[in-house]
Amino acid sequence: MESTAQLAADPAGVDTMEKYGATPAILEAVRQWETARLGHAFNDKIKADLRDNTREFHLEPAGPGQWDLYPVVKLEPRALGAAIRVVKKG
Repeated sequence: MESTAQLAADPAGVDTMEKYGATPAILEAVRQWETARLGHAFNDKIKADLRDNTREFHLEPAGPGQWDLYPVVKLEPRALGAAIRVVKKG
């Protein structure tokens, strides 16, 4: 599947999301990313890694105010690297 940014920028991608029922899952992923970001869960090193457009990451909830951040390793099929636990501050 394409990245969320690619899907959002491409109207055909939005049609594909809706056709295959991916919209709820993508919106939930965006909600998780925004909750972690607004909760200051990412330290400066992780923020720098996230800004690197040559890399991709997957975020999974790991409990209230906690997420596991996985670097995506581009293989066939895609595989996830080791998780980095990030925690909402406050």
